[in-house]
Amino acid sequence: MRGRPERPLDPADGPVQRLAWELRRLREQAGKTGYRAMAGKAHYSSTTLADAAKGDRLPTLEVTLAYAVCCGGDPQEWERRWREASAEVFAPAALEPDREAAPYLGLAGFGIEDGPRFFGRDRLVTELASRLSTHRILVVIGASGSGKSSLLRAGLIPELAARGWRSAVVLPDTHPLESLAVRLGSLLNRSSVSTHAELLDQPRNLGLLVRELLVDEPATAELTLVVDQFEEIFTLCHDEAERSRFIATLLDTARDPANRMRLVLGLRADFYGRCSQVPDLVNAFQDAQFLVAPMTGEELRQAITAPAVAAGLMVENDLVAAILEDVSGQPGALPLMSHALLETWYRRRGTALTLVGYRNAGGVHGAIADTADTVFHELDLRQQLITRNIFLRLTALGEGTEDTRRRVARSELGADPDTATVLDRLIAARLITAQDNTVEVAHEALIRGWPLLSGWLAENREGLLAQRRLTESAIEWDRNGRATEFLYRGRRLGRWDDADRSDLNELETAFLAAGFAERERERDETLHRSRRLTSALVAVTVVVALLALVAVWNAGRATEERDQSTAGKLLANARTQLQADPELSILLARQAHELLPTPESEVVLRQAIMESRVRALVPGKHGGSVKGIAISPGGEQVATTGVNGTVRVWKRSGTGVSTHDPVVLDGHRGEVWNPVFSPDGKLLATPGQDATARIWDWRSGKQVTLTGHSQPVMNVAFSGDGARLVTASLDGTVRVWDARDGRQLAALDHGGAAVWSVAIAADGRIASGTDDGIIRLWSPAGAETGRLTGHSGSVKSLKFSPDSASLASGGDDGTVRVWDPAGGRAPLVLREAQGTVETVSFDPAGQRIAGSGQDGVVRIWNVANPGPALALRGHRGEVWGIGFDPRHPVLASAGSDGTFRFWEIGAPGDPQRLLPLESKPLYFDVSPDGRRAITGDDAGVVRVWDLDRPGPKAFQRFPGWVTGLAFQPHSRRVAASSDDADVRIWDTDDDGPPAARSVPDASPRALAFSPDGGRLAVALSDGSVAVWPTGADAEPLRLRGHDGSAFAVAFHPDSRRVASGGRDETIRIWDVTAPDKPRTLRAQTGGVSGVTFSPDGSLLAASGYDGTVRVWRTEQLDREPMVLRSHQGITWNVSFSPDGRWLVSSGNDAQIRLWELGRSRQPVTIDGRATGLESALFMPVDGRLASTHADKVLRIWQCPICVSGDRLTELAGERVTRQFSDEERTTYLEQH
Repeated sequence: MRGRPERPLDPADGPVQRLAWELRRLREQAGKTGYRAMAGKAHYSSTTLADAAKGDRLPTLEVTLAYAVCCGGDPQEWERRWREASAEVFAPAALEPDREAAPYLGLAGFGIEDGPRFFGRDRLVTELASRLSTHRILVVIGASGSGKSSLLRAGLIPELAARGWRSAVVLPDTHPLESLAVRLGSLLNRSSVSTHAELLDQPRNLGLLVRELLVDEPATAELTLVVDQFEEIFTLCHDEAERSRFIATLLDTARDPANRMRLVLGLRADFYGRCSQVPDLVNAFQDAQFLVAPMTGEELRQAITAPAVAAGLMVENDLVAAILEDVSGQPGALPLMSHALLETWYRRRGTALTLVGYRNAGGVHGAIADTADTVFHELDLRQQLITRNIFLRLTALGEGTEDTRRRVARSELGADPDTATVLDRLIAARLITAQDNTVEVAHEALIRGWPLLSGWLAENREGLLAQRRLTESAIEWDRNGRATEFLYRGRRLGRWDDADRSDLNELETAFLAAGFAERERERDETLHRSRRLTSALVAVTVVVALLALVAVWNAGRATEERDQSTAGKLLANARTQLQADPELSILLARQAHELLPTPESEVVLRQAIMESRVRALVPGKHGGSVKGIAISPGGEQVATTGVNGTVRVWKRSGTGVSTHDPVVLDGHRGEVWNPVFSPDGKLLATPGQDATARIWDWRSGKQVTLTGHSQPVMNVAFSGDGARLVTASLDGTVRVWDARDGRQLAALDHGGAAVWSVAIAADGRIASGTDDGIIRLWSPAGAETGRLTGHSGSVKSLKFSPDSASLASGGDDGTVRVWDPAGGRAPLVLREAQGTVETVSFDPAGQRIAGSGQDGVVRIWNVANPGPALALRGHRGEVWGIGFDPRHPVLASAGSDGTFRFWEIGAPGDPQRLLPLESKPLYFDVSPDGRRAITGDDAGVVRVWDLDRPGPKAFQRFPGWVTGLAFQPHSRRVAASSDDADVRIWDTDDDGPPAARSVPDASPRALAFSPDGGRLAVALSDGSVAVWPTGADAEPLRLRGHDGSAFAVAFHPDSRRVASGGRDETIRIWDVTAPDKPRTLRAQTGGVSGVTFSPDGSLLAASGYDGTVRVWRTEQLDREPMVLRSHQGITWNVSFSPDGRWLVSSGNDAQIRLWELGRSRQPVTIDGRATGLESALFMPVDGRLASTHADKVLRIWQCPICVSGDRLTELAGERVTRQFSDEERTTYLEQH
């Protein structure tokens, strides 16, 4: 969250501002000592001390005294002042005794009964209900704090009830099937135990139960099942089998209209990635997503004022404006706003909610902490320790996601009377909610917004993770009759020998005690057995020896079984992490492969290497989040900024940077955001939280400070000539400065709208983005020339393309948009991001655009062919900054995890040759010597290319589209066919006319030369294959047999046998010297699209319209083929590597599949969607891959994972930038 600079204070505006004003005056009297210098004396951070004098919330007594002593104040005097202010702020008279009369719910979520006071979401409720009427499954996705649960409960369900629909809400909890059974049992007035048994017996029984529920309803009536907080299947349910059964039960039931159930899932946005790893959910989510967008300014205004008006109250206009300013652009701020309004209501004056009351409550960002702090400090020391333990237990620690709330049984918190007292206090303060026998944090906003709790969570995170695992294990032990096989053993038990167990509850203590007792029993039994064996040693020497051999064998077998189990778990986790954190997937798969090498572990490891594009990971050294990054125009330097106010300039080294002696630029106070280099790379500009921008001569450290803004400067941009700098600020202005001396040249006023972003075109035009979703366009002279509208929230980032013809924007609504600033065409809208897009950037060629932000993923789209984005995953948390390398296919990113990273973003395998084509080819082929390529397009143009020189060597134009291409071995001739019934053969070194071959009443569909160059075979539309001798003008040999068109043809290496594939779903193999008895093979459903023989002729492979590849051994054609499940849709072509070890296929899903033959039937997938992959094949000589793409480029590249198993682990080691973290070792390797 980005902060704001100090604002003026009025000591008459309540006790909080009075105390802050007095602290500031004390500091001024002491010579305005710097906060950093004060921090060194006070042992509190400079941020904590600065916050004490902000006037937003009452600081703690300890911080107040530390601040005062640093500035020479008398501790006793300042304790008196603090207690006076505290007494005014928290006076009992200020609180409303009847909390139920409050028009605002605070942190509590809206329930179904709260529909009448749910305001501001009418449009979204109508859209949601409309979508549900046409979809059986709907997934409502929103960030934490976006109001999705309230939307479902207080918005959608009342709306459905008004339409006569029945609804039910269920929370998954620890055992989602049990939760579902309890809810259905209550609706049906029957035992939840029997209901649970029915669901376990057959998932389809859910449909029967729903129909039973609706038995007295009209035949058209349906039940809408709302599964709120669906992410609990990951955070609370740790039984993968139960999770899978729950998902299958819901989806299978909802898909069948006969079951009369529609399904709505409420999902937190940062768990979308976890869902994408579950195939059933991926399929269900395809057309079912409904994004809960941030509320507009008008919707927020309605949510603020309407509940008060309904209660006979009024809200000051200044208060509305202040809340809108504090909430605007802040994702997840709705519960904070609701709580601040509740606290403001407590402090109302008569019937008026006032700005003074709001400020005294702490505002949006302070009220929640003030409430929690007040309750906490009213407790005695023992109760405070209990409170700490309660909140730690009610928090599910995120691993790659934010921390979430955890619903627990009251019994887990203990039966101590003090615990009950504390719970009652927390529930009364609405910090915790209770239902039946469970309790949970009122809202996750409390976890993020209460610094004291954040500190507890950070103190011993690994210990907390271990305790959560202990809790789950103890519950499982208890559920299974406390059987000994569920106890901890070995290292897992040993880590608790000397660990602090004071926070454990009765069940956890009993669980460990049972484990310790079992360990002692096993030790005693082992000792007793040893003594017995020793006493009988002489008598049974031979038996003992045999037993020893058996023990060794058993031990070996046990070790092998243990290794298999461990390797299996590692591989399962590696697969899970492929799309979430590919680098972690490499580490897990490599660990599994080193433990137990198998074909499966090889495939997973190869896939992980293929997926991981990170090439360097660098700790930012900014004291936390790295807030921005830029690569210099020459690519030699990288600048980063961060939360501690520093700017660092690093020297590039290889794929990353040299971490030795970066240039450190110090001057900003507070956070510094995305830096920008001047066009010549000599200057660096930075925007800051301290309301300044700075221009640095980064080599010397000299700086020019640009002052004039009254709010944080969010963005800066240099003009094309480097002479001017533009700055954007939340104060509602864009300012233009002379970049040489820092003079302000102009100020562009935005009518009160906070400005988040700014960009300047090569000709001096300016674009600015504001919190009202508008992009304003300005002339070089500063006149507004137009507006671009479409974003539904703040426009966080703007960038002109290198030629200034396009403008890219990213915003709170989760979209990236590419505009024509001249207004000649509608914007391109890219919607894959889950949450705010914080920054966008064009590549140096202007062909691709990258966006990143709240969901921690960097996405790169091809502007001309905007298919699915190339997704770069690995950051833990938001990605604040991105930048393209001007010289290499590399992108840099900066994140809230404190690191910046460099990613390889070229096409797979780092193409060694890029051949720009003049059109998008339908077909292509490579010559047998690998030196030439031939392409043909739908306009009938065939071009021959010399791969060592740019531009086509020769071309032919056909009247129809091209249907086939081939090089003749041992010559310079090529052949091409088109749908006009013509085949042409010509010498590429000869300008003479081509020779023509044709068959009456049939059009060619594919062609192939024999390896000896002596024959040309053409597959024809009448189902026959025509074979011509290439050395004479003779009638062709006609091979007839296919029913319908023949689509594919290929020669065996012996040049005698030829295979053809057709629409009739068969392959026919002919001997051209004895063509009367062809061999017929049953092939793909829907038809055969391609055939090929392996280089040694031992294998025949076919691709087809059912998405499969089938492989036969040519000497065992009577056996069933190996069926390789390949592509979604049609598999267009298939090709063997020169050594016959690898098989590659490509299809209309823009994916490449690679199989290592004889090892595994699982392919390695290479995603080519970002470049619009058309087809791929192995080069015939060196085994490189060649591929054509929708961007009209032929790429030739080294297969990155086609290495031997011996080389594989070495390659994996080269690809990783880190090793397992301590947390990962605990989670995945069970190393405690």
